[in-house]
Amino acid sequence: CSSLASVIIPVGVTKIGEHAFNGCSSLASVIIPVGVRTIEQYVFRGCSSLASVIIPEGVRTIGRGAFADCASLASISLPEGVATIGDDAFRRCSSLLSLTVPESVWRIGFGAFVDCTSLISLILPRTRVEIARTALGRTHGLQIAVCNREGDDTLAVFRSAGRDNGGAVVFIEQNGANAFDWTQR
Repeated sequence: CSSLASVIIPVGVTKIGEHAFNGCSSLASVIIPVGVRTIEQYVFRGCSSLASVIIPEGVRTIGRGAFADCASLASISLPEGVATIGDDAFRRCSSLLSLTVPESVWRIGFGAFVDCTSLISLILPRTRVEIARTALGRTHGLQIAVCNREGDDTLAVFRSAGRDNGGAVVFIEQNGANAFDWTQR
């Protein structure tokens, strides 16, 4: 599928199966319809030309490595309703700049954003989110904001400041020990 440039997933599809577009390096555009509930593991892994993705309402699960190695992915929109972001889901998405995690997310998996070296802003919901070990590893200069969505008041801001990310580790350890391991190593 190295020459596949765009995909429109048909209406009626409820899950995008494992490895469906894995390694489609020319894939630059994908339209995912409402009704898809699961993006399984490694679906878009290695789609190095994919620059932005809009995940529609109704998606509950983003599987392991679903968007790993999408080096051009700079923008992703996660709707309310997504419950889990799988292990390595966005690993090495080196162009990803920012992400707002919806209130519905309860788990961010191991290595989910590891090596997202351009990620500078992550907005977490006020609700409890389990952030697995090394979920945000090697994310140089990352700023994390925990927000009250109702009034958009920022409750806390943490900035990456070396290996331990300053005070961020104290905050994260409530949810997952060592979430920031390897940052700026």
